[in-house]
Amino acid sequence: MSYFKRIAVGLSGGIDSAVSALLLKRKGFDVIGVHMKNWDDRDDSGVCSDTKDAEDAKWVCNRLEIPYKEVSFVKEYWNHVFEDLIAHYNVGMTPNPDILCNEFIKFGSFYRYCIQNLNVDAIATGHYAQSSYGPFLEMFDSSEPVKLVRAVDDRKDQTFFLSRISQTVLQRCMFPVGVMKKSDVRQIGEDNEFHRNLKRKESSGICFIEPQTFQRFLSRYVLDKPGKIVDVDTMKIVGDHRGIHHWTIGQRCLKNYYVVDNDGKDVIFVGLRRDHPALYCRSLVLTDEHWIVEKPKELLETPLFKCQVRYMHGKPLKDCHLVDLPDSDMILLDVDEPLYAVAPGQFAVFYLDDVCIGCARIIFNGPSDVSLPSAHSSTDREEDNSCI
Repeated sequence: MSYFKRIAVGLSGGIDSAVSALLLKRKGFDVIGVHMKNWDDRDDSGVCSDTKDAEDAKWVCNRLEIPYKEVSFVKEYWNHVFEDLIAHYNVGMTPNPDILCNEFIKFGSFYRYCIQNLNVDAIATGHYAQSSYGPFLEMFDSSEPVKLVRAVDDRKDQTFFLSRISQTVLQRCMFPVGVMKKSDVRQIGEDNEFHRNLKRKESSGICFIEPQTFQRFLSRYVLDKPGKIVDVDTMKIVGDHRGIHHWTIGQRCLKNYYVVDNDGKDVIFVGLRRDHPALYCRSLVLTDEHWIVEKPKELLETPLFKCQVRYMHGKPLKDCHLVDLPDSDMILLDVDEPLYAVAPGQFAVFYLDDVCIGCARIIFNGPSDVSLPSAHSSTDREEDNSCI
């Protein structure tokens, strides 16, 4: 408590941030609740209104008798998150807005706003993650770098989404619920009659868009470009599509076909069966690396750096090794056990046991057991009308 007394907690209107605010107040901190508005939803059909979330966040502050603030990062979200999302969908990649939103907005713009304008010593969020400095920074040590540690509740762990957080911000960030099970957090909510927050649905992805309306929403910003669906084994045309941005690797497409690749323009390649060999790969090429503490010395000094990787939230960690590719800003990731349905544009997040050490963006997959020499060429393809 000697270093940190005044804390700004980000309030979404949900139970995790509400309980975080409660725990901070119980610890004796001077707490300010801050609700972020990241999207102007006045004219967008299918977009969840922020008004209800803001009301729920304000209700928490009133109940806890702490100050309430609202701040808009609509411009920042558009520039740093949404434009990146649109650019990647336009070339057939599958971006991860959660990771970028955390990097640029929640632990970027929000952090700077609170430190510079609210005169706080640190920020807090309801994320399920741990800091090596402790849930309330009680073990803060400016002489030692802080580490991002997986949450106690492995099923709810969100370090994957925090993998691009900076060392500077992490040193002044509290995760009060990271040491708890989700069931315990909900019980605290019940005990303290946070009933309206308990009813709120959990969100991920672009949190202000209902999942069932996402494709319709996306079509307002990425123009449909119709094209052909091609069987990767026969190279025959088996169907048509409205645009490659509507499809991602591993998604079911036509009868028993699954998307295995696209040409970045207007052709989708598919394979029969969910376990088609083209959906598996043993290596990834990565770029835009980020390290929470620093780039591992082993990666700089030795041919191979061994760690674990997760390329999708909730998936098990897999052993891997990383290699810096010479004369480039890229990293080669190799695994012994094949990876399934990896979508370029996503992030590969690195771990050393329970510690999240950083991440890099996937730009393309290595070879699978099926050669795709035509996947990015313009060779003529035979049309198979029987499959349309």
